[in-house]
Amino acid sequence: MGWYSIYGTGITIQAVEAREDGRVEFSTWFTVLWVPSIPLKSWSAIYGGESPADGISDESHLFSDLQRVPHIWSRHLATYLWSVLIVVIAIGPNAFMIVVT
Repeated sequence: MGWYSIYGTGITIQAVEAREDGRVEFSTWFTVLWVPSIPLKSWSAIYGGESPADGISDESHLFSDLQRVPHIWSRHLATYLWSVLIVVIAIGPNAFMIVVT
């Protein structure tokens, strides 16, 4: 599977959750500056650990036995809302100082 992003813009893996049977479920998202924007596909897989970094991509997880699963829209909404909250927390103080100054 080719998930690739440069500086957080591209296709990334978000919301990795472990299941009782030893598999993990996760979704791939189109992200812009590390903010998940559009959910693309949801997967179930066996987690194989971290892959060695090649210095260019931010892909760091290995998965095997990939299987498509239906989207869980509540998980997607939570992922999106948490990322927006983090952006507001990160940018909010700077924006406030610019407006006040």
